Amino acid sequence: MRRFFYAFIFILTIISCQENKEIQKPTKNNSSIEKQKKDIWQFDEDLSLIHWTGYKTTAKIPVSGTFQKFNVQGIKSSPDLWQTVKSARVSIMANSIFSNEEQRDKKLVQFLFETMLETQTIDARIEQINKEKKSAMLHISMNGVEKLIPIKVQVNQEQGKVILNGKIDLLEDFQASNSLEALHKACYDLHTGKDGISKTWSDVAIKAELIFKK
Repeated sequence: MRRFFYAFIFILTIISCQENKEIQKPTKNNSSIEKQKKDIWQFDEDLSLIHWTGYKTTAKIPVSGTFQKFNVQGIKSSPDLWQTVKSARVSIMANSIFSNEEQRDKKLVQFLFETMLETQTIDARIEQINKEKKSAMLHISMNGVEKLIPIKVQVNQEQGKVILNGKIDLLEDFQASNSLEALHKACYDLHTGKDGISKTWSDVAIKAELIFKK
């Protein structure tokens, strides 16, 4: 009987110890998590720029500027900058065009963009990005026309910079002959070269400089 009593006490002691024993939970490596966060590129809209270059006179003198207001969506945080811009979409406010010449900017807004169809904003998105060929297709919506424009893609992984370069034609790509003619008339004298001929070119170089930080 006494042996049975001691055995019963011994079993209770073992059970109680097991019930009170804390379950060890696996701990996460905080330093590893912090390192992963530091390796992720985040888009910096304040430092990013969208450039344009138009041309005037038969000598094709460049006139350059930027768009000061735009909204970028679809950027995915990733250690690989190619992946971050893979599905990027941008909406550019047309009236935010800036060439450091107030009268020129007013004419560009009034005679070019405001005479186009539904072009308060110029909408674009990146499609068919090819890392090996360093190229992509840029889908642009302007003047009621949607067009795929081939662009070059430069990625600087160390500096956190992605540069997109391309060219559009206002006549061939976006059927903006009326708008281009209106701009040409408004800038006739300013677009007249030494040969006495006034010309406003239809091709426009475009460049987006997208900046990322960790």
